Amino acid sequence: MRMNLYKLLTSIIKPIFNILYKVEIKGNKNLPSQGAYIVASNHIHNFDPVLLACFLKEREIHYLGKKELFKYNFFAKIFDRVGVIPIDRNKNDINAIKKVLKLLKTGGVLGIFPQGTRVKSEEQDSAKAGLGMFSLKTNTPIIPVRIDGDYKLFSKLTINIFDIYEIPDQYKDVPNQENYMNISNEIMKIIKS
Repeated sequence: MRMNLYKLLTSIIKPIFNILYKVEIKGNKNLPSQGAYIVASNHIHNFDPVLLACFLKEREIHYLGKKELFKYNFFAKIFDRVGVIPIDRNKNDINAIKKVLKLLKTGGVLGIFPQGTRVKSEEQDSAKAGLGMFSLKTNTPIIPVRIDGDYKLFSKLTINIFDIYEIPDQYKDVPNQENYMNISNEIMKIIKS
């Protein structure tokens, strides 16, 4: 049922995006058709997860969403049915972490914004350790993505898809906070490039 709603909503919303914006996809369009991976993108607008869900349609992307999005029952049901995983950003949310690890270990696709929130300035590029932790704990490759544009009506939005990032061996041997951050920071450097 969840997959059906996801496909239904993205099939309805994608033509609307194409009317309101000129959407261009650059880079590696051959996303894996099976196996787990993480889509890691910059986050400049509330529409970013919807944009990526609509235009990277090969697989259902499960996003982490702040728990505040779930405070209204109607929206909570929709977010749940399209695979959004609620997370409390103010604490170490073990329940959300377990859901993400289970998703990746069972071959799902996670969508994450390494900075943890919307960031409009290029200078504010500090990543959180979560991306690196999820990737390293499950040995899951990452697909860095950069969204360029300002979401002004009828303007151009570019989705830049970079090559798949496989975890370097030196990080695999030492799964600790430092290496979680190293991975997250490396992904942010790719996104900024």
